Amino acid sequence: MRSLIMRSLTSPRPKRNPDAIEVLVVDALRTSGTPLSAYQLSDVLASSGHKLSASQAYRTLARLMDRDIVQRIETLSAYVAKDEESDIVLVCGRCHAVQRLKQPRLKAHLENIAASHAFAIDAFVLEVTGHCTTCRDSLPSSPIE
Repeated sequence: MRSLIMRSLTSPRPKRNPDAIEVLVVDALRTSGTPLSAYQLSDVLASSGHKLSASQAYRTLARLMDRDIVQRIETLSAYVAKDEESDIVLVCGRCHAVQRLKQPRLKAHLENIAASHAFAIDAFVLEVTGHCTTCRDSLPSSPIE
Protein backbone atom coordinates (compact mmCIF):
# COMPACT_ATOMS: atom_id res chain seq x y z
CA MET A 1 0.00 0.00 0.00
CA ARG A 2 2.76 2.43 0.97
CA SER A 3 4.60 1.79 -2.30
CA LEU A 4 1.41 2.48 -4.28
CA ILE A 5 0.96 5.82 -2.51
CA MET A 6 4.62 6.75 -2.97
CA ARG A 7 4.46 5.83 -6.67
CA SER A 8 1.36 7.98 -7.18
CA LEU A 9 3.02 10.92 -5.42
CA THR A 10 6.29 10.68 -7.31
CA SER A 11 5.10 9.76 -10.79
CA PRO A 12 4.29 12.78 -12.90
CA ARG A 13 0.77 13.17 -14.20
CA PRO A 14 0.53 13.32 -17.96
CA LYS A 15 0.35 16.90 -19.17
CA ARG A 16 -2.60 17.91 -21.26
CA ASN A 17 -2.11 19.40 -24.66
CA PRO A 18 -2.94 23.17 -24.66
CA ASP A 19 -5.05 22.61 -27.78
CA ALA A 20 -7.17 20.05 -25.93
CA ILE A 21 -7.66 22.49 -23.05
CA GLU A 22 -8.69 25.21 -25.50
CA VAL A 23 -11.32 22.91 -27.02
CA LEU A 24 -12.72 22.16 -23.54
CA VAL A 25 -12.84 25.88 -22.68
CA VAL A 26 -14.54 26.95 -25.91
CA ASP A 27 -17.08 24.12 -25.65
CA ALA A 28 -17.87 25.09 -22.04
CA LEU A 29 -18.34 28.74 -23.03
CA ARG A 30 -20.57 27.84 -25.98
CA THR A 31 -22.83 25.58 -23.93
CA SER A 32 -23.05 27.71 -20.77
CA GLY A 33 -25.74 30.12 -21.94
CA THR A 34 -24.19 32.99 -19.97
CA PRO A 35 -20.68 34.44 -19.79
CA LEU A 36 -18.32 32.62 -17.40
CA SER A 37 -15.50 33.93 -15.24
CA ALA A 38 -12.26 31.94 -15.11
CA TYR A 39 -13.31 30.52 -11.72
CA GLN A 40 -16.77 29.56 -13.00
CA LEU A 41 -15.12 27.96 -16.02
CA SER A 42 -12.89 25.92 -13.71
CA ASP A 43 -15.95 24.78 -11.74
CA VAL A 44 -17.91 23.86 -14.86
CA LEU A 45 -15.03 21.82 -16.25
CA ALA A 46 -14.38 20.16 -12.87
CA SER A 47 -18.04 19.10 -12.68
CA SER A 48 -17.59 17.32 -16.01
CA GLY A 49 -14.41 15.57 -14.88
CA HIS A 50 -11.83 17.97 -16.34
CA LYS A 51 -9.66 19.57 -13.68
CA LEU A 52 -8.56 23.06 -14.69
CA SER A 53 -7.10 25.59 -12.26
CA ALA A 54 -8.11 29.23 -12.46
CA SER A 55 -4.58 30.15 -13.56
CA GLN A 56 -4.78 27.60 -16.40
CA ALA A 57 -8.18 29.04 -17.32
CA TYR A 58 -6.78 32.60 -17.44
CA ARG A 59 -3.82 31.53 -19.60
CA THR A 60 -6.09 29.60 -21.95
CA LEU A 61 -8.57 32.48 -22.18
CA ALA A 62 -5.72 34.91 -22.96
CA ARG A 63 -4.53 32.70 -25.84
CA LEU A 64 -8.10 32.39 -27.15
CA MET A 65 -8.64 36.17 -26.94
CA ASP A 66 -5.37 36.77 -28.80
CA ARG A 67 -6.73 34.57 -31.61
CA ASP A 68 -10.15 36.32 -31.48
CA ILE A 69 -12.01 33.14 -30.49
CA VAL A 70 -13.16 34.40 -27.09
CA GLN A 71 -14.38 37.83 -26.01
CA ARG A 72 -14.14 39.29 -22.51
CA ILE A 73 -17.29 40.97 -21.27
CA GLU A 74 -15.71 43.75 -19.22
CA THR A 75 -18.87 44.61 -17.29
CA LEU A 76 -19.09 41.06 -15.89
CA SER A 77 -15.37 40.16 -15.81
CA ALA A 78 -16.43 37.08 -17.75
CA TYR A 79 -15.95 35.49 -21.17
CA VAL A 80 -18.03 34.28 -24.10
CA ALA A 81 -17.10 32.33 -27.20
CA LYS A 82 -17.15 34.49 -30.33
CA ASP A 83 -19.25 33.01 -33.08
CA GLU A 84 -19.19 36.19 -35.13
CA GLU A 85 -17.95 39.75 -34.92
CA SER A 86 -19.96 42.26 -32.93
CA ASP A 87 -19.69 45.98 -32.39
CA ILE A 88 -21.89 46.34 -29.32
CA VAL A 89 -22.72 44.08 -26.39
CA LEU A 90 -25.96 44.36 -24.44
CA VAL A 91 -25.59 42.99 -20.88
CA CYS A 92 -28.53 42.25 -18.59
CA GLY A 93 -27.60 43.47 -15.14
CA ARG A 94 -29.88 40.93 -13.48
CA CYS A 95 -29.45 37.55 -15.23
CA HIS A 96 -26.19 38.43 -17.06
CA ALA A 97 -27.57 37.41 -20.43
CA VAL A 98 -25.55 38.88 -23.27
CA GLN A 99 -26.62 39.92 -26.75
CA ARG A 100 -23.89 40.71 -29.23
CA LEU A 101 -24.92 42.94 -32.12
CA LYS A 102 -23.28 44.02 -35.35
CA GLN A 103 -23.66 47.79 -35.77
CA PRO A 104 -21.12 48.93 -38.39
CA ARG A 105 -22.63 52.42 -38.77
CA LEU A 106 -22.35 53.06 -35.04
CA LYS A 107 -18.75 51.85 -35.02
CA ALA A 108 -17.91 54.02 -38.05
CA HIS A 109 -19.56 57.03 -36.40
CA LEU A 110 -17.51 56.58 -33.22
CA GLU A 111 -14.33 56.09 -35.28
CA ASN A 112 -15.08 59.39 -37.08
CA ILE A 113 -15.59 61.18 -33.76
CA ALA A 114 -12.28 59.82 -32.49
CA ALA A 115 -10.48 60.80 -35.71
CA SER A 116 -11.89 64.35 -35.56
CA HIS A 117 -10.18 64.68 -32.16
CA ALA A 118 -6.89 63.20 -33.48
CA PHE A 119 -7.48 60.11 -31.36
CA ALA A 120 -6.32 56.69 -32.55
CA ILE A 121 -8.52 53.82 -31.39
CA ASP A 122 -6.62 50.73 -30.22
CA ALA A 123 -9.62 48.68 -29.17
CA PHE A 124 -13.33 49.06 -29.58
CA VAL A 125 -15.40 47.84 -26.61
CA LEU A 126 -18.95 49.07 -26.31
CA GLU A 127 -21.06 47.44 -23.62
CA VAL A 128 -24.49 48.64 -22.62
CA THR A 129 -26.08 47.46 -19.37
CA GLY A 130 -29.79 47.24 -18.74
CA HIS A 131 -32.40 44.50 -18.46
CA CYS A 132 -33.42 41.84 -20.95
CA THR A 133 -37.11 41.36 -21.75
CA THR A 134 -37.54 38.54 -19.24
CA CYS A 135 -35.94 40.42 -16.37
CA ARG A 136 -37.59 43.72 -17.28
CA ASP A 137 -41.02 42.06 -17.22
CA SER A 138 -40.35 40.58 -13.78
CA LEU A 139 -39.20 43.86 -12.19
CA PRO A 140 -41.69 45.50 -9.87
CA SER A 141 -43.32 48.45 -11.55
CA SER A 142 -42.70 51.80 -9.93
CA PRO A 143 -45.75 53.91 -9.04
CA ILE A 144 -46.30 57.05 -11.09
CA GLU A 145 -46.20 60.20 -9.01
